[in-house]
Amino acid sequence: MLRALEEDRARVADIEAQIRVLEHSISVLRAQKALVQERLDSYTYPVLTLPNEITSEIFIHFLPTYPLYPPLTGLLSPNLLAQICRTWREIALATPALWSAISLSFYSRHYKQESHISQMWLDRSGCRPLSIKIFTDGIYTPSRPLEVIGPVNSQRARWEYLKLVLSQSFTFILEGPMPTLRQLDFELEYSDPPVDFIACAASRVMLPWSQLTALTLQMVYLRECVPILQQTPNLMYCKLDLVLDPEPDVLPEVRLPLLESLILNDDGEPILGYLDTFVVPALRHLEIPELELGKNPTDTLSSFVSKSGCKLQDLRITGLLSIIRDVREYRRAFPSISKLSLDGWYLLEHEEKEISEVDELA
Repeated sequence: MLRALEEDRARVADIEAQIRVLEHSISVLRAQKALVQERLDSYTYPVLTLPNEITSEIFIHFLPTYPLYPPLTGLLSPNLLAQICRTWREIALATPALWSAISLSFYSRHYKQESHISQMWLDRSGCRPLSIKIFTDGIYTPSRPLEVIGPVNSQRARWEYLKLVLSQSFTFILEGPMPTLRQLDFELEYSDPPVDFIACAASRVMLPWSQLTALTLQMVYLRECVPILQQTPNLMYCKLDLVLDPEPDVLPEVRLPLLESLILNDDGEPILGYLDTFVVPALRHLEIPELELGKNPTDTLSSFVSKSGCKLQDLRITGLLSIIRDVREYRRAFPSISKLSLDGWYLLEHEEKEISEVDELA
């Protein structure tokens, strides 16, 4: 019995000795750790020595160029910059330009989350003008649209660029003043009942038509465009994607004294005789399908240029090329035009052959 007690006392003493050795080792390691940590704490990453203004500018260039929209989350989102470190988060949150382009999509059931995120971005954008994109559909359209769009809609005075693809339940977004708006891109969902927006636009939609310098109208009859074009004397760029009118009519003349670029497209059905509707003395660039020019494309173009008194510098012929397939024929007809190009196709033994030719004056 006494022998066992003596062995236990010896074992305890041995353990205490080992503990003292280990505690000493731990003490040494802690001292070494403190020295290393002190060196780490004293180190400043070079990027963090930049002035906040420079870092903020770098952040802005990291994102898609305004008015393009960064994603709300993930790569290329300003939220990513705010997650790197505390310093970068403070800089990102203090840079309104990072949060001034907002894209909202209600194609999923996560629209409530996106609405919440949009409110945060609006708060962070300060008083800057906004670039807003909103997409909806008829599947997940919220039962109370205003509750979802409310944060963005409340900032309509700051809207500078607005792109909308909407179901009819969201068209209320267009109601009310938008004093800083520079660009509007509006499209109604195909699933909606037909809405003749163009027909009533010139008389009922309160847009500053006379201030417009650029206009694009898609999938429209030319007769629908004319009332609007007659109110846009300051247009410099115009693109019309036309469809064949089942009820064609004689159209009044459209005079656009400042128009420099006119781009005309069709849906594959030729629409003849409408080019002379335009009088465009300042026109420099014309893009038009060959089928729109009738049986004598060069004669039609010559008549148009002569009537308008314009000095074309760039002529691009597109679509199905059924008459002229060599850009040199246009060069012979228009020797003074700086750039002539064919960019279409023709049928060869029941197969399509693409053409892309450019002729530029030296």
